[in-house]
Amino acid sequence: FGNPAFKSAVTCSVDVQQTRNVASLKVLKARMRSFNNMKKITKSMKMVAASKLKKDEMRMLVGIPFVKPVQDLFARLPREDKPGTTIYFGVTSDKGLCGG
Repeated sequence: FGNPAFKSAVTCSVDVQQTRNVASLKVLKARMRSFNNMKKITKSMKMVAASKLKKDEMRMLVGIPFVKPVQDLFARLPREDKPGTTIYFGVTSDKGLCGG
């Protein structure tokens, strides 16, 4: 490291690297603006999803009288409790945060 040419080459490359990694104020403002826009979009998506969930809950409550006979039918069917593997049948919605 005693060679002055080597020293200047090292410091020069370090200086170039440091200035490239520093974001300008303009770039930072643009990033902050885009982040805030994404926050607003996510908030509105959550509000839409909450509204749809509320409507679906109301539809479910209205449909309960039609489901009750089917539940009674399944309750009357004979059951066999055998040891062994259990099969689970999952029913889920295809609606996500902003599902239609």
